[in-house]
Amino acid sequence: MLKFSINFVGLFYVICLTWLPSTNTIAQYAVKRLEYPLNTKDFDEICPVMSFDEKLLYFTRSGSPDFNKTLFIDGEDISENMNSVSYEDNLRMIYTLISGRYVDNPYTSSFNQDVWVAKLHGKNNSEIMHPGYPLNDALPNSICSNFGDRNEYVVINQFERVGGMQEGFSIVSRREDESFDFPVPFRIIGFNQSSTEVNLTMSVDKQHVLIAMEDTTDSTRKDIYLSIKLLDTLYSEPQKITTICTPYNETTPFLSRDNSRLYFASDRPGGTGGLDIYWCNRLDFSYLNWSTPQLFRTTLNTEANESHPYISGDLNHIYYTTDKDGSSDIYFAKLIRPDHLEKPVKIILNISSEDGKSGSAEVSWGETYTGKPWTGFFRTKNGIYEHTFTKNEVFTFKAENRAYRSPEIIIDPQEILDRGQHTVFIDLVMTKDGVVKKRIEYKKEIEEKIIEPELSLNTTLGMTTVLDNIYFIRSRPEVVQESYGTLRKLAKQLKALPAIKIRVEGHTDNVGDKQMLKELSQARAEYIKKFLVNEGVQEEQVSTYGWGDEKPISDNSNERERKLNRRVEIRVLKEQ
Repeated sequence: MLKFSINFVGLFYVICLTWLPSTNTIAQYAVKRLEYPLNTKDFDEICPVMSFDEKLLYFTRSGSPDFNKTLFIDGEDISENMNSVSYEDNLRMIYTLISGRYVDNPYTSSFNQDVWVAKLHGKNNSEIMHPGYPLNDALPNSICSNFGDRNEYVVINQFERVGGMQEGFSIVSRREDESFDFPVPFRIIGFNQSSTEVNLTMSVDKQHVLIAMEDTTDSTRKDIYLSIKLLDTLYSEPQKITTICTPYNETTPFLSRDNSRLYFASDRPGGTGGLDIYWCNRLDFSYLNWSTPQLFRTTLNTEANESHPYISGDLNHIYYTTDKDGSSDIYFAKLIRPDHLEKPVKIILNISSEDGKSGSAEVSWGETYTGKPWTGFFRTKNGIYEHTFTKNEVFTFKAENRAYRSPEIIIDPQEILDRGQHTVFIDLVMTKDGVVKKRIEYKKEIEEKIIEPELSLNTTLGMTTVLDNIYFIRSRPEVVQESYGTLRKLAKQLKALPAIKIRVEGHTDNVGDKQMLKELSQARAEYIKKFLVNEGVQEEQVSTYGWGDEKPISDNSNERERKLNRRVEIRVLKEQ
């Protein structure tokens, strides 16, 4: 009989980790998105877990049509003898049972999850492999933790050879020929949750398991619980760790190899926004008493969601998951910074008011993560300030002029060097409330070498063109730097067709208050117009309109579908 755990499967990502000295929590190197083929534009990559020898990096990819299609029902693999239409219907039925709601396209569904693995050379991914059955099949698959110091891992769910799965966890072993044994269940007494965000981390000696799951008295939030080994694959009933938990979410725990430090993600007040990474130290043998959690004060925590850190044995490398670019990707950073830069880095601040006029301002700066007050000061008469970094220090800058002030910006010179830059221009706008209105960085030295993406503007009256490769900062109107190429290409075409009039139309998904979504889509359309005008397009050539979530092109049923609705379209109002 086919059995499934309803509403159980989801993004299940956990890590068992290495101890990191507290001094390194403020010494973090520039962050870097791992390159293709590990990260992709079209799919979510999550849950980095390294092999104990750190030669392999396991991760989970969701929504990819390149998944293992093995699917056992009553002991028969229907992928081998069923036509594609019937197979898809069966998979749709199974995902619908799991999710508790209708799943239209099972191939792009977030329940379509497979484990992938990258062979690491010099801490960077190079060769990507896709393990087969039984580690992967058509059911959701994800490695969530190491199981000891050998090639054994904890995976989500419990599976049966004849087909089906139940809530819980299993252990898989990797053989010398790189294949895997069938997952073997292990039991946690009293554990019967079927949540999409249950996850765990296990100590290297297998004695302690820390589980993030729904609070037993409040299912709206996640808390961290402790379970202790009783027998070989039997663990005690989970006990809440009250010294860590708050009325907010605490999730994705990971325990260092020496069991002295715990890292986890939380959306508690005091962070930078969304989920942030925190750490605390174990105070006694019980694993229930921990020091006051501290925010991981580095540039890896952003306004988006950061979680699932993995720190290497040399204490110098961290892998983690973030959705700051719209979809989830795996990022990497060094934690031990050199004292001096290989080459000097210059930043040029162009300080202006909201109307674009430059003028006098007082520029202040100070070290970002040392807690020191503003130590530098300069008064500019023309709105230009140049600063050259020779030491590898992260600084925060701000500008003020009477009642007007700019947002505070953090500059990491190592990050600039890692991007191949040595000189960076930054537009810094002062407003009465200090809210970011405009901030554009670009590469002076290699600007001429930027390859702009293809863009074919449909100039027929009333027709629309969807702008691909446009990515916005999460819940903000500003686009990220990767979008500049497409916008420059559009500006170039509009300048060549001055008689054409267009309307920039912003669209969002359906997540959030409808009025706020409409305002956000309008603000994004206006940002695109401002960018085009800055590139030389006539202002009267461009109008704007924000539709919010009123005109979806997809059903918003999952993140992949919602991403399609977060778009910008160009509508032609007057032909050449």
